[in-house]
Amino acid sequence: MVMPNNKEFLRRNFSETILLNLKSNVFLEYCARVYGYKFRLGNMLIKNDLDELLEYIEANKPLHVLDFGCGCGELIRKIATDYNLQCTGVEFSEQVVNYL
Repeated sequence: MVMPNNKEFLRRNFSETILLNLKSNVFLEYCARVYGYKFRLGNMLIKNDLDELLEYIEANKPLHVLDFGCGCGELIRKIATDYNLQCTGVEFSEQVVNYL
């Protein structure tokens, strides 16, 4: 069996996975158990990286946070709310953006 190796195939399957995670309460609970934060994370951050990022934001008080590949935007919404910061999310998946 030959797997397609093209950007459209990867983009479509990535978007479908993100959309499934957005709709899944099980995934939300999984993220809460793994990360200790009750919001959906569809990225490659490990808990230590996430903790370090949030500690950096708290200590350095940046004026703006930019998140490339923000998915459903739950991480930057948390940052915007918890730290009262202006945040911008950029997501390449049209399906995810249209769902939101």
